[in-house]
Formats: sequence, C-alpha cells, structure tokens
Amino acid sequence: MTEKEALSIIEQVAAAYPRFDLTGSLGEKRIEIWLKQLIKMPYEPVLQRLMHHIAKSGYMPAIADISVFDKAENRHLGKMKQWEQEVAAQKQSGDFKTAEDFLAPDIKAMFARLKEQKANGRTC
Repeated sequence: MTEKEALSIIEQVAAAYPRFDLTGSLGEKRIEIWLKQLIKMPYEPVLQRLMHHIAKSGYMPAIADISVFDKAENRHLGKMKQWEQEVAAQKQSGDFKTAEDFLAPDIKAMFARLKEQKANGRTC
C-alpha cells in the first residue's frame, strides 16, 4: 500500500478508537511504527480486516490484528519439484544410489539385519 493509504488506515483506527492517540512524540512514534508495517501490506485486505475488527471489537487493534500479507512465492517448492525430476531421470538411467549405498560396510550390515528383523515381524 502507499503511504497515503497507510495514513488513511491509521486515521480510521484513531477515529474508531479515541484512545489511539496520535498527538505528541508518542503519537509521532506510533504513526512511524504503523506506517513502516502497513506499507508492506495490500491496502484493500487490510482495510477489510480493520472494518471487521471495528465491527466486532471494542478494543484497539494491534498491527497484527489487521495485518494481511501477500502470499510469497515458495521457492523451496520449485526446487523440490526440480529435484524430483532429476531423481526420476537418474532412476530411469539406472544411475541412482540410495542413502544406503553411502553407508559404511558395518553400518550397512547392521541396517540389513534390522530390515530383515522388521520383515520377519521382529523388532529390536
């Protein structure tokens, strides 16, 4: 949202909640803090949350009460899909190793015994 829109939100909070004091040095600091947070958010959804809060609560909202953030792109999901494609290609080519392939021989033998016990219905 723009600074002008953020100021509009702050003014509406002050109009709805008389104890939301914007005067003096504390008021200036309050405006500064709210502006820094609000300009990171989309105006319309924040305004809707504020209107809902005003209708439902007699208490002043904290910034968190009316905060709305755009959904960020999940870069990890894209990397995960790429990794899955690479693994699938390696499996098809026959050039694929599992974590077990990288174990030390004694650990690999112990792991094999545990798998066998599990297959036979026995546990540690």
